[in-house]
Amino acid sequence: MIKFIKQILKKHYLFIIIFLIALILRLYRIDYLTTFGRDQGIDYLSIKDMIINHKLTLIGIKVSLADFFQGPVYLYLLAPLFYVMKLNPLAGAYTAVIISLFTILILYYVVFKMFNVRAANLATSFFAVSPQLVAFGNTPLYQNFTPLFILLGVWCLYQALLVNKESSHKRYFFIFLTGIFIGIGLELHFLIITLALAVLIYIMGTGSFIKSIIFYLFGLLISLSPTILFELKHDFLNIHLLINYFNNSKQISLPFLSVWGERLNYFAIHDYNYLIIAPVLLFILSLVKNNQFSVNSNFLKKLSLITFFIIFIFAISLSSFGTHYLLPLLMLLLIIISVYLSSLRPSKFINITCFIFLGLNLLITLSQLNNNHGYFMPDGWSLKKIDQVSRIIIESASIHPNYNVASLLDGDTRTYPLRFVLSLKGNAPQDYTSYPQNDYLYVVDRDDINKVINSNVWEINSMKPFNIEQAWQMDDGISLYLLARVKNI
Repeated sequence: MIKFIKQILKKHYLFIIIFLIALILRLYRIDYLTTFGRDQGIDYLSIKDMIINHKLTLIGIKVSLADFFQGPVYLYLLAPLFYVMKLNPLAGAYTAVIISLFTILILYYVVFKMFNVRAANLATSFFAVSPQLVAFGNTPLYQNFTPLFILLGVWCLYQALLVNKESSHKRYFFIFLTGIFIGIGLELHFLIITLALAVLIYIMGTGSFIKSIIFYLFGLLISLSPTILFELKHDFLNIHLLINYFNNSKQISLPFLSVWGERLNYFAIHDYNYLIIAPVLLFILSLVKNNQFSVNSNFLKKLSLITFFIIFIFAISLSSFGTHYLLPLLMLLLIIISVYLSSLRPSKFINITCFIFLGLNLLITLSQLNNNHGYFMPDGWSLKKIDQVSRIIIESASIHPNYNVASLLDGDTRTYPLRFVLSLKGNAPQDYTSYPQNDYLYVVDRDDINKVINSNVWEINSMKPFNIEQAWQMDDGISLYLLARVKNI
């Protein structure tokens, strides 16, 4: 056993170092840097309902680009650790870390099996230190979990293509698994639709494609079954909303190259857009160069080119096509570039180039670790600050019952994260429909009392006339105000 462990360490010692670096970067000050915003607040309240009240759900949160909803798989991925950690909101961040680290393991395994250890180390290095993917690794958001299922789907498709014709049942099994993993990705985020279509087109170009398509679609349907059940129970609500979105979607003149520049930061450049030249040139070179892994490389190249053209069509056709929809292609690109670099004859120049490329990513990541505290969270507003505000409210609400909460820090005026934390502490505010009936309202805002007094948001307007009974000033320029309704005598 000891000899076996020594062999593993000797062969994969560099990956172990990469993995530990990825772990440290994702766990660094996670209680402050993780995201705990509106979406997390809504999702965590749903998970609390699942765990405490055993109310299972068939739907997730509304997507950002239109009025249809995500699937519930994301909530069920989060639920186990929330149960173990007794609904501590950090469970979401730790789940993101676990998913990210598991993705690195799968990435290493896939690239190692398809190519070699050098390519695997390069691919996982890019993934481990890239600024955007580090943020993915401690931020619980639907799309941040998709790289894992992108890799699993691609790997199963590759396995299906390796199987001999005599083992057709094994081939169809892997095609079925491809559908399962791509379907889970679709349940997580609609961005996987580009890869789902690319895989379908790729399968159509193989032998016995009709049976393969049937097994692929069967896998998709199984993974999408929660959403399908929701549709059947609610008169196909999501489908109607999706059709309405496509009918109302306008064509746009999307600067496609700038989108590439923006989203290549997933593994290479972040805000240093001039560095886009390097990965683009490497990708072009990898497309035209044959190497000792030509069969496996060609599989990835064909799939990536199909995905590229589908993304291009989406980008010029849909008004709300976000740049994160490039993620499936960029995961393929990450592997292809790593394989190309590993296929070059080892030299000081190649080694120094890779070192500089990875070093720049790591330096950018390290320089930005303390510059944020969550995806789209207001300055100064973090999980720790939310907990601090909740403790003040709990103490004050003992003599100010029938209260509610609101925030003017951002668009989340109903401050769902604060609601979640207060509900855990056993003194939840009234429902967000009850503002007109509440006697007290705790408002989180900057140190500007006039902004609260003159605010026109419904949550505060429904309290008028009111007096500001108390104020608590905290650091980072954030204050908590207690509004008391002036009742007619």
